Amino acid sequence: MFKAFVIFTFLTLKTFAAQSTSTAQLAPSSSKKLTDLFSLEFVLSAEQTKSFDSKETNGLYSTLKNSLLYRASKNDEFRLYASHVWERYDKNIRNMAYWELGEVMYRRKNILNQKDHFVSMNLELKNYWVMDSDIKEMWGFNGAFIPQAIFKKSFGRRLGTKVKVRRHYYDRNRATAGTLAKEDRIYVSGSFLFTNRFMFNAELKYRHKIYTGDHFSYRKFSYEKKDVEITTIHPAIIVFLNRKTMFEVYAETVINDSTDERTTSNIIKDEQVFGAALYLAAF
Repeated sequence: MFKAFVIFTFLTLKTFAAQSTSTAQLAPSSSKKLTDLFSLEFVLSAEQTKSFDSKETNGLYSTLKNSLLYRASKNDEFRLYASHVWERYDKNIRNMAYWELGEVMYRRKNILNQKDHFVSMNLELKNYWVMDSDIKEMWGFNGAFIPQAIFKKSFGRRLGTKVKVRRHYYDRNRATAGTLAKEDRIYVSGSFLFTNRFMFNAELKYRHKIYTGDHFSYRKFSYEKKDVEITTIHPAIIVFLNRKTMFEVYAETVINDSTDERTTSNIIKDEQVFGAALYLAAF
């Protein structure tokens, strides 16, 4: 049922986008170049990892994210996405390299616009699948369907805010109590452009993880309720190297975990990691 629903949704949206494109083509327009229709982007990132027991840095989690975007019309976009992961640890932990996620996405832009509605709003429908069989088994699901609404508000050229609201519907491969069934996420971010090359951005991420039932977590080696709430903060400095390249350095930490009995100050200190990311647009 899950897969049939996803296929039906994307076929419906594809037909809608095609109709929008056909309508737009009735109006006179100049011929578009290939780079006007497609964008190819890569993100290479690396972040510290910490031991759950000692809270000491014990390795590096690196990803290469590949994204191909197709602009079907002014307001309709489709994206293909894939990520590759390298996990490197100091000792006693197996190093790994694997293809992690593949994803298809449809985006409908300008459902609301800031001029007429105070904020702009886009809608995204995503479906991803886990590509590595060992990771599927460890996570307990094959993929997820994710509807997401994105609200943006700019205050002049330098200051902007963004709110993303999404739900994950997991395609589980087992129905044990400790398997994620659904997850709600809210991202709230604000950015300030200091100069044409430097920007500060801070993001607050709230996660409400809904498991099948109350369960024992072998990762934390403690008992957990069905509902788990986690909030993280991610401040970053972004440097624009040129029109196609930008570099980000950031810190990230947990500021609330409903399953953790440590004080807030200890959680923030113990969970803090540093990372960096390079964003590169091929075209």
